[in-house]
Amino acid sequence: METTKRETPNWIFVSSVIFIGWNLTGVVFYLNEMFMGPEMFDSMSSAQQDFFTSRPAWVTSSYAIAVWVGTIASFLLLLRKKWAFHAFVISLAGALLQITYNLFIGDGMDAFGPSALIVPSLVTIIGFVEVWATKKATDEGWLS
Repeated sequence: METTKRETPNWIFVSSVIFIGWNLTGVVFYLNEMFMGPEMFDSMSSAQQDFFTSRPAWVTSSYAIAVWVGTIASFLLLLRKKWAFHAFVISLAGALLQITYNLFIGDGMDAFGPSALIVPSLVTIIGFVEVWATKKATDEGWLS
């Protein structure tokens, strides 16, 4: 029995490239935060310094999972692999854990003000778009 593979639409490639760029930007932010020098730390307000020094390890781990697994997921999508969907779900879960702590538990709003909502909102929206796009691509048979 011969199976026919449906032609993959161009938006899968374009989305993959955009997602790679987005997630690599997250990696850069993560690495900047993890390897922050004393001069950058000293330039922060005391509330911001307290926020970073009191953050639990599970939040940092969630952040790492979100950016690194999201980057891997983007490349998996570029390679048209079904595992991209699962990886994006894991990445989104990591991001949501980190965002929940930063905004509601760790007093990130007090430390950074209302602007602290901008990036988490974008991360959440784009994370759901990544999951939706890979779910659709999987359901349509465009990923193997």
